[in-house]
Amino acid sequence: MFFSLGDKLSGIIAVSDTLKEESKDAVKELLQMGVEVIMLTGDNEKTASAIAAAAGIDRVVADVLPADKAMQIRTLQQQGRKVLMVGDAPGDCDAAEKNGVHYYPILVNHEKESWDEAIAVAFGKLQSGE
Repeated sequence: MFFSLGDKLSGIIAVSDTLKEESKDAVKELLQMGVEVIMLTGDNEKTASAIAAAAGIDRVVADVLPADKAMQIRTLQQQGRKVLMVGDAPGDCDAAEKNGVHYYPILVNHEKESWDEAIAVAFGKLQSGE
């Protein structure tokens, strides 16, 4: 963020999300179960790639608007893939609902229990063919 006094730059502050340890654990667990993890995010490419690398995610699709998330889901489904989403953005829920995809919201505080529960339920649905 840039700050100014009048027409002169007076300060710059960098802001970023902090990756929670639970997120790394959740991604690791999903990968161990054979689930391909794809990060769809509205964040810019540089930020998204840094977060994905820290979380152990290889495939990143950045700068994605909510409507584009729905398109990404449709593309995966057309390839014969089963898709489920875990996230905390309202746009994620909308994109999932428009494509009949199970969506598992994570609490804003990202407590480990909420991640574990969402992953367990989501993976159970995936395995059962729902």
